[in-house]
Amino acid sequence: MFIQKLWEEPDTYICWVIMVIFSVCIHELSHVYMALSQGDDTAAKQGYVTLDPLKLMGRHSLVALAFIGIAWGRVPVTPSKFRRGYSHALVAASGPGANLLLAVLFALAAAITQRFASSPELVRAFTAFFGMGVLLNCLLAILNLLPIPMFDGWEIAALIAPRLNRIPQASRQQGGWIALMIIFFSPAQELLWHGAGGLADALLRVASAALPITS
Repeated sequence: MFIQKLWEEPDTYICWVIMVIFSVCIHELSHVYMALSQGDDTAAKQGYVTLDPLKLMGRHSLVALAFIGIAWGRVPVTPSKFRRGYSHALVAASGPGANLLLAVLFALAAAITQRFASSPELVRAFTAFFGMGVLLNCLLAILNLLPIPMFDGWEIAALIAPRLNRIPQASRQQGGWIALMIIFFSPAQELLWHGAGGLADALLRVASAALPITS
């Protein structure tokens, strides 16, 4: 179990927990600001304009992160307040979009570290930390773009195929949980990690090419 890393690899455990909390909070905060720009101030009025993980993620999510290494977030929206028919899709896309932006920024940070760090120890430590941020945010972006209920990709898919909105909420939740079980307890999980790893490697290579290391 993930929590075993706390005493086996404490540095990795702490870095992963910090990176997940930061990345999920940025993801959720992006939803809040995009919803606000589209006319829905529900989350803003309820105090979600914050980076407080207790607010954006909740205690259950933080406990799950501590024990099994995964977490989630949730902010309230009121679709009836949206100004446009595609506002819901924009709000949904803003979360994965924020994760992709974070992945790019972490890749650049890794390249800058390799370019300017004064010692090999610093290079290894910070490159590993920023590399973890690249991989995690690529994973969050890909996972949340999957067109399954409870994920942002479902709202984007519903814009393209409006009939999806006719599916009862209870059926959506049941289908979402089934899809999650399939993803995390089948070879699909390996495909997900492989895709995230490939995208992360590509971003790191591009960033390194943009900031080449000089001797």
